[in-house]
Amino acid sequence: MKKLATILTITICISLNAQPVLTDANTNPIIGDKFAYIISSNIIGPGNSGANQVWNFSSMNSFTMDSINMISPPSYISNSSNIEAWSISGACYCTPYYPNPSFSPINAAFYNTSTLKWQSGGVQEIGAGLTIQYSDLEDLLHYPFTFNDSFSDVFSGSYYTQTVGFPIRYVKGKDSVAADGYGTLILPTGTYSNVLRVHILEFIKDSQNVSNFNNTVNEFYLWFLPGNHIPIASHTSYGGQILCGYLSNVFMTDIEQHAVDDKQTIISPNPSNGIFSISVISEVKQSQIEVFNIIGECILRQIVTSANSQIDLSSQPGGVYFINISMGSKQYTQKVIKN
Repeated sequence: MKKLATILTITICISLNAQPVLTDANTNPIIGDKFAYIISSNIIGPGNSGANQVWNFSSMNSFTMDSINMISPPSYISNSSNIEAWSISGACYCTPYYPNPSFSPINAAFYNTSTLKWQSGGVQEIGAGLTIQYSDLEDLLHYPFTFNDSFSDVFSGSYYTQTVGFPIRYVKGKDSVAADGYGTLILPTGTYSNVLRVHILEFIKDSQNVSNFNNTVNEFYLWFLPGNHIPIASHTSYGGQILCGYLSNVFMTDIEQHAVDDKQTIISPNPSNGIFSISVISEVKQSQIEVFNIIGECILRQIVTSANSQIDLSSQPGGVYFINISMGSKQYTQKVIKN
């Protein structure tokens, strides 16, 4: 019976899948974003490419967790007005593009985002005062980007320190980026349909002088769910280390909300000054309402026994929140904005 239920669940997930499209609006990180990213000590292979895949990563464990913050870059980084900094609190265990083991000194990566691209500007080793800055940025994503889309890009840059005003080492490389699959991703946090997998191969030459370069190959498998400003899962081979990780709080996009039951639940007004009215059409007499902030903290939880209710977020700061409503075996999640 359990095996039959699993087969039925996977079949339903496949039938709900549509080809997801990554755009700047539903993918680009923005300054102020905060994420909790979990690193698994259980290494799982990246699975197959192709349409309507089911990637089962439910056995990934919670070895450690990083707090990832998108902040403005330090003022001493040249061209900083065009670069966004992905700053890791504490040791850098894993990021989607620059994953490192816990002993790695690299703890920040720089990004430039636009309506057309997501680019890497390099990385920073804050403790040593060392910055790898690309003069020719590395393209990580082009928009719009969907299944079977691909491109290649070349990039180059230099190593700098805060005490030396000239390059001390050089780096150049090429990447190959392809959206090689879409389908359903099963994580310890839940099952998510309409997920796009992006495969990145990175070839880097790095040396202390221009004429003598060492070769490095990095490989990244990244799973994107539109509406989350970070890959919701990653399988990476970087500097000889293989790491797996996943986002601790994944929120469903409007596509998944519609697939669940958008006609049974109405939340209005949205945006609001803090008071949201919730109308639920369901045979279930009791519902649980939970509200999460942008970093996944549950700031409100209440049980309601009527079809119409209200939640009050007037004491919370303005920004994006996620309302999750549990009605028996069904769940509904909607993003709301508090002015």
